[in-house]
Parts: sequence; structure tokens; C-alpha cells
Amino acid sequence: MVCTVSAGTASGYYLSEQARYYTEGKEAIGRWYAPSASLGLSDGAEIDDSVFERLHSGLDEVGRPLTQNADGSHANRVAGYDLTFSAPKSVSVIWALEITDRRNAIEAAHDIAVRKALDTVNANAGFTRRGKGGERLEPVQMTGAIFRHGESRPTDQPNGTIEADPQLHSHVVVFNLAHRDDGTWGSIDGRHLYRWKMAAGAVYRAELASQLQTLGYAVERTDEKGLFEIAGVPQSVRDDFSGRRREITAALKAQGLESADAPALAAAITKAGRRGKALGRETDRHAQWSARADSMSGG
Repeated sequence: MVCTVSAGTASGYYLSEQARYYTEGKEAIGRWYAPSASLGLSDGAEIDDSVFERLHSGLDEVGRPLTQNADGSHANRVAGYDLTFSAPKSVSVIWALEITDRRNAIEAAHDIAVRKALDTVNANAGFTRRGKGGERLEPVQMTGAIFRHGESRPTDQPNGTIEADPQLHSHVVVFNLAHRDDGTWGSIDGRHLYRWKMAAGAVYRAELASQLQTLGYAVERTDEKGLFEIAGVPQSVRDDFSGRRREITAALKAQGLESADAPALAAAITKAGRRGKALGRETDRHAQWSARADSMSGG
């Protein structure tokens, strides 16, 4: 999927673990998404882990709750919304196998596309509810953190190993904090994020395709919705680097289904079957992926 949205309910131990999922590891350093200065963050600056965890908990600089439901009395508080933007598999494959300069350029293209999609969501889906029963909507600016990752979770490979596949994607954690016109704080009305996820995905892939073409890559549309792949990357190679998709497809097939027939079940299987991302590596992951690509071609 190009863009997904999920609400993360978290408190205590779960909140701590969820925050560490984003801020630790060997991926690129996260960046703030802060078009508004209401939380004192510098838009595009590197993320400070302690500030991320504090805002994820809904607390101000001295540890006071910014919203009523962040006071510790709500066990199922929604700390934030995770918007995930995933590049087409052929883009991830090319990114995995390119030389460093070209790889950096593809990352930059992806980052620009994510930012444009976020700006679209922020302009059209940023609301908090006011009044009796939340009957009135007030526009607000969203604030969050962008974490770019380069691989999927590890899967069983045909050669018997357990390895991660290249998968260029970004998690955007939108904090469930809304700075209202009167200076008070409320919660984001998450319904609008879900309503805009398809449009956000369309903006992301259109901008990514444009950026990649500027870099000299030819793109091919694969359906009427604007999905695309980079020309010249064989389907067989894309499939070989899609271990998670193989696992999900096999699980659905065992029940006589396809993902298009049961998207909710496919999502549940995806979540239930995840392995941790941490993998010990003795060599650079791009070198490993290059070796795998060579073996696919008999090189």
C-alpha cells in the first residue's frame, strides 16, 4: 500500500516501546514535521528522542499534560497517528542496488514526495472538535515526526535464511495534539486522516514519479489509479525482494482468499506476523542486497 493510517493507543510500557521503535535503530535520523511553531520545534530539524517521547505522551516542557486525556487517567489514549508512505517495490530495488550518490538522490525524491503529501493532509484534514458533543470543527496545524526506513521486517527467504528486503518507506507520527485558536490544546479529529489517506497516497506517488523522472528514471503506470513502477525492473526481481508479500499471500491463499477480497484480514495477518526489525549484520545491507540480486540473475 502507498499510504496507510493507523491510530496508536499507548500508555505505560506500550508507549515507551512504541516510541523506541521509531527513535532507535540503524535507520536515518528522524526529522520534525512542524509547520506551526506552537510546540517550539524547528521544522525539518533532527529529532530529539526525549522531546519525541514527551510529546508522544502529550506533555509540555515541565511534564504537565497538554490535553485532558493525557493526564494518565485514560488507559487507551491515542498518542498519535502513524501515516506510512511506501515506495513502489521497483523503486526500493533500484534504491537498494544503486551507488551511494544515486541512492541519496532517490531518498531525497522520496522525502520531497512525503512532505508534499503531508502538506496536503495538513491543509485538508487538520481539525479538532469543539462545542457540545464536538459538533463544531476547528482547523488546526498538525505536528509530528518523520522517520525514513529502508527495509521491511525480516522474512524467511527461499535460500533458508531470514533477511529483510529493501523497502523504502517513511513513518510519519502525527502527535494527537491540536493547538486551538484560543491558545488551549485539544486532540486531533482522526476521522479526517482516514478520509484523506487515498488522496495523500495519490499526491505522494505523483510527486515521487515526477522526481524520479527528473533523475532520469523511466516510470510505467501499472493501473488507472496512478500506481507505477520503474521501467526495466523485472517482475521476478520485484517478487524475489517481496518476502512479506509472499507470506501474506500464502496465508490468505490457505483460506481461499486474496488481499483484494479481504483487506482487513490481510492487514491483520501483516501485523500478527511481524518479526522485529533488528538484524545482526556483518556486511552492509546494500552489499547483501547486491549479492542477492546477482544470485537471481545467475551472476
